Amino acid sequence: MFKKKKRPKGVPPMAGNKEKEMKGIKLKSPGEKKFAAAEIIEGMIDGVVITDMELQALQANKAVLKRFGYKIEEVIGNPIYSFIAKEEIQKAIETLQETIIRGVIKNVEFTGVTKGGEEFPISVNGTLLRDENGEPEQTIIVLRDITELKQAERERAKAATDREKAKLIDAIPDALNVLDLDGRIVTVNPAYTKMFGWKPEEVIGKSVDDMSETFVKPEDIEFILKTIGEVIKTGIVRKPVETIVLTKDGREVPISVTSSTIKDAKGNLKNIITLIRDITELKKAEEEIKTKSRFLESLIEQSPLPTFVIDSGGICVMVNKAFLKAYAIPKKEMVLGMNALTEPVNVRQGVVKYMKEALSGKIVETPEIEFISPYESKKTVAKSRLFPIFDATNKVTNVVVMHEDITELKHLQEKEKTAAVENARADEAEKYSKELEKKVRDLER
Repeated sequence: MFKKKKRPKGVPPMAGNKEKEMKGIKLKSPGEKKFAAAEIIEGMIDGVVITDMELQALQANKAVLKRFGYKIEEVIGNPIYSFIAKEEIQKAIETLQETIIRGVIKNVEFTGVTKGGEEFPISVNGTLLRDENGEPEQTIIVLRDITELKQAERERAKAATDREKAKLIDAIPDALNVLDLDGRIVTVNPAYTKMFGWKPEEVIGKSVDDMSETFVKPEDIEFILKTIGEVIKTGIVRKPVETIVLTKDGREVPISVTSSTIKDAKGNLKNIITLIRDITELKKAEEEIKTKSRFLESLIEQSPLPTFVIDSGGICVMVNKAFLKAYAIPKKEMVLGMNALTEPVNVRQGVVKYMKEALSGKIVETPEIEFISPYESKKTVAKSRLFPIFDATNKVTNVVVMHEDITELKHLQEKEKTAAVENARADEAEKYSKELEKKVRDLER
């Protein structure tokens, strides 16, 4: 706020036109021109302040007095900085001094402040006035209220932002709708219309309650309303939920629904965005995987070969009866859940490296390995084949480990080997016997 000061030296009192003075401005020759300029300034819609070289106000027009809420006697003789918000005064001093140094300043923006403390944006222009000898004498400072201009700029920026948001929303491949805090639909994107068949004008303005009766199965209405209601009430984003909805023509579509929030500049909840993804193909793929998994489980269970399955982390997730029997394991629960990669028996017998190789995506055949059951003193000799199982992204999800028990084969091979050695020895003995017999007969002759 301006403080009352004495009129600076050289500033004449107010007088009428006959004395060629106007509210503090001494009109010098040619007087008529200067008086006409003063009349123009007084009639300007922008605020105008004329200052001395110390930027003390010599005169202010009606527009500046009206906008800033001061009387003329509160302005004259006081610094012009009182029109500027406190935090910007230093900047204002430096800027206005440029008028004195350079002769002009143009469109410098500040925060203006009225006598009552109201703040608003202003644009400041300044021009240096020289006397008839060319010496700096006064400055004319024009203070323009740019509140409406700033509002227009904000509206244009908001419109541009809204257009960009609209483009972004339209480009999203998933169905999307925006709800207000009353649960009413504010907007939908083209993907929404494509998925459900409802045009924007058919759904905008309707509440979730209204629409739920047309596109949600009766048994799911309560669940959907509760989920969206919680987001509106708390502003907390939930994990995606799956349900089945109905299109305009009555088709059932499995979807995944994700909700998120939009907040205003103050952090207050403004809107809820619901992103709806058609997961028909995903469900088909999942069902195919389940079917294949059931088929594979059936094959493994019925296989006469001892077999178990590990996941990508090495955890045993399946084991068949043949495996339990071959290694004298009382119950499958004693194997399921164990980590085959860290199991001491596997580490000791050197089979972990083959499992890791299979987990890298390779089909692996192991050499003969002797296994000893930890439950009975039973030795088993086996050769193993390891087959990786891939998902749709070609990532290994499991490894099937099939053992071929060759214990009996090894026993037979040992017997055959022993028999062969014994036969060879018998043949050799018979041959030696015949040779010896021949030599005896030869001697008898």
